[in-house]
Amino acid sequence: MAEVSLAARLGRLERENLRLRVGMVAVLAVVAALVCVAATSPVQKAVRAERFEVVDSQGRSRAALDAAGVTLQREDGKIAAMLFLGTDGSPGLHLYDARGRPRARFMLRGDGAAALEQYAEDGSVIWSPPSAVLRATPPSTGRAGLYPGVGSGHWVQQNIESGHFILLEDDSLWEVSSLDRIDATLWLATESITVLDNGGGLWPYKLVNTDTGEAVEAKMVGNR
Repeated sequence: MAEVSLAARLGRLERENLRLRVGMVAVLAVVAALVCVAATSPVQKAVRAERFEVVDSQGRSRAALDAAGVTLQREDGKIAAMLFLGTDGSPGLHLYDARGRPRARFMLRGDGAAALEQYAEDGSVIWSPPSAVLRATPPSTGRAGLYPGVGSGHWVQQNIESGHFILLEDDSLWEVSSLDRIDATLWLATESITVLDNGGGLWPYKLVNTDTGEAVEAKMVGNR
């Protein structure tokens, strides 16, 4: 009985040793294959992608980089800061409060002049340099073509008095129809705008926010 038990143990050890050797050979084969692939793959000098996103340990998005710029977000997902380029290539920086409302803006205009503004909670300007005051221009008479920038490619530079006025990136200032102001209340800086002819009348144009899908009747009342 003792001889049988000893023989059984030896057989089991030989089988385990064989499995161990087979496993080691497989691991070495995988390592060798990875080394060969690394040796033959070209060195990547650049990483190309449409968007990069950084998440925290909880999987929440905290920063993003894409063609529109660099965005930083708080833990609750609300935007904290945005570095971007305007349609004319001018760089800008927007800072937002804890509720995601724009509170400060710094931008270098196309002519090289710097613009710095501070906003109240309702989006109205509470401080800006003296050079940034509005220069009055004749208001729209309702005739199509009076505003030369009709079409797409515009964006919100500033939301004033909770949607009462919208300042676009080309410094055109627009008064929004009283019936539509509720739709423009939450429009944020850098959101894309298309200006459409509205057929004349008191509100000769439409501002279409292509980011939110909302459209408001408006008229141009000046330029900054």
